Amino acid sequence: MIDRYLPHSDWALAYFTFEWILRLVLIAVVLPGRPPASARIWLLFGFLTPVPAAIVYAVIGRMRNPPTRARRERHAAAARLAWLAQSAGPVAQATPWTGFVEAIGGNPPSGGNAIRLLTDYGEAVEDLVRAIEGARRQVRVLVYIFADDTVGRQVIAALAAARKRGVTVQVMFDAFGSRRWRRPVLAALRSAGIDARACYLYNPLAGGTGRLDRRNHRKITVIDDEVAFMGSQNLVARDFRPGVVNHELVLRIEGPLAAQLGAQFAADWIGDGGGDPGWPTVPGAVAGTMAAQLLPSGPGERDEAYTLLLSRLLQEARHEVLIVSPYTVLDEGLQLAVATAAMRGVAVTLLVSAVVDQPLVNLAQEAGYGSLMAAGVTIRRFEQGLLHAKYVLVDRERVVLGTSNADIRSLRINAEISLVSEDRTLAAMLSAVADWHLSHSRQLSTDQWRARPLHRRMLQRIAALASPLL
Repeated sequence: MIDRYLPHSDWALAYFTFEWILRLVLIAVVLPGRPPASARIWLLFGFLTPVPAAIVYAVIGRMRNPPTRARRERHAAAARLAWLAQSAGPVAQATPWTGFVEAIGGNPPSGGNAIRLLTDYGEAVEDLVRAIEGARRQVRVLVYIFADDTVGRQVIAALAAARKRGVTVQVMFDAFGSRRWRRPVLAALRSAGIDARACYLYNPLAGGTGRLDRRNHRKITVIDDEVAFMGSQNLVARDFRPGVVNHELVLRIEGPLAAQLGAQFAADWIGDGGGDPGWPTVPGAVAGTMAAQLLPSGPGERDEAYTLLLSRLLQEARHEVLIVSPYTVLDEGLQLAVATAAMRGVAVTLLVSAVVDQPLVNLAQEAGYGSLMAAGVTIRRFEQGLLHAKYVLVDRERVVLGTSNADIRSLRINAEISLVSEDRTLAAMLSAVADWHLSHSRQLSTDQWRARPLHRRMLQRIAALASPLL
């Protein structure tokens, strides 16, 4: 009886067997270490179309890097922690909160810093270039996008002049993020004698990453291990996408945290196979009175560090939480945490961008609005351009700023860096920035949400189904 359901040729039987072997292999490789929602989608994909699923999984499905790269990244992370144990600089007063951040990220609370927030795109570029022009010993640059455009060439010229003065210059940019400009930028940097590399190349068999879309999303520039820049802004023109004008947030840091960012750069350089770039030799002189901590997350670090941070922030919030991210695709756990905070009386606001540069991600993001709004979460959309800044402000007391979006990619796949602080001065500075962003945004009403057309609803549901893969 069962024969009628089996293939009747040897080739068909072989393919039938091959498909079922693929399905069983996908079960074995997909389930370990993967969130349930993501595992369900991959298994559904695999059982419906095992051959395409296996191909796609080989390219963008692996959660871990290949063994060679993973060992190198673990070694680099251990070396960074060893450096921190000896050279972290002045340690700020420890609290249960700072102890938690150190436990998930490895960096102790650092005192003696001066921090400024730069919101003007052109001013941030000019400030960065001036700092490079004043470099005496070393410049380290790690960025997601390094473009061969007016901004990129301006920075390249400053780096080349520094190298000509005898300054050691090391540059690393993400191979995927900078793919349009990789060759000309590398050529320009190397022709000036600069040690430059494109990092996170996809090459599972030769020490590269294990998935095509794994990215180093950090943006760090460190000058003489004394002055540093980090934040959301890349080395590219503000309007490099036609019709999209970016609004960014950059931190200019002087003090011991600058040296810690230098150590993070060194760890990333080693983890990518670049050899020993030299670790900061001094912890950095005291430059101010502000205290903060760095929180790295991603390959080689604790993958779920940023998720744990957001979860605790939401649990402990008393009055208000503002989450600002251009891409806000929360996993099930964080969606529940956000909704729970709102339902216990905390004023939770998600500030996203009305201007969209990633349509599929935006659809997946919108798919979660209904349940969040039903729980009492306020959703506002910034209307002056693409709000590319990434920060969290809790009770106007706790701040998180950096490169991490509130999406699955930043939470689990990419290498990210954030600054975490309870410093009152920094919180007041970020509050002023947040007030400006909020004043140029508009709340999404329930009526507007319910009036969206049917085709939009269907696209959102499809995108939501695929969101664990985005």
